[in-house]
Amino acid sequence: MSAKNRMMRKRIIWKGLNRLQTTEHCELLLEEDRIIVSAVVEGKVDDQQVDISYLIHADRNWRTLAVSVLNKMEGELKQLAYTSDGAGNWYQDGLEVALFKGCIDIDIMVSPFTNGLPVNRLKMKTGESQRIIVMYFDILEFEVKRVDQIYTRITEDRYKYENTHNDFQAIVKFDELGLVRSYPGLFEMTSIE
Repeated sequence: MSAKNRMMRKRIIWKGLNRLQTTEHCELLLEEDRIIVSAVVEGKVDDQQVDISYLIHADRNWRTLAVSVLNKMEGELKQLAYTSDGAGNWYQDGLEVALFKGCIDIDIMVSPFTNGLPVNRLKMKTGESQRIIVMYFDILEFEVKRVDQIYTRITEDRYKYENTHNDFQAIVKFDELGLVRSYPGLFEMTSIE
């Protein structure tokens, strides 16, 4: 098999809706043994300026192995960076972070890409539901929290997403690659190539 057949690159643009007046330019690289995602998100969230970039490394089972989020706030550059063994053990600067033990997935507040991580990893059948614990990157506070979420596969391309700590729910539509196509009221994919 040639190297070209083992690698796929996609460039995606998502537009934030309503309170999320953002644009995300995301590049997804699917290689034989790993997944690399890099993105820039710019705009406003609740009238607060957002200018972040992130880098995610995952294995081919969509388990996050490393995440780095850079935030430019008021001329200052801040970073949150973690690594994982893919089994729910997280490290920051080489030290284990007990708070995130058991978290396999991450969720970056201003990016619909991260909703695709558990969808692709879990490979649920229609009607199946999974409760997961994620590392939630709150971009406005620029901190990471432990959050419970539930994904339920309703149809071939639609999942019910529930955030258990605030009762938020949405029916999210995904494309054939497991990427968010439409997240009502929050995000819309405007381009993929």
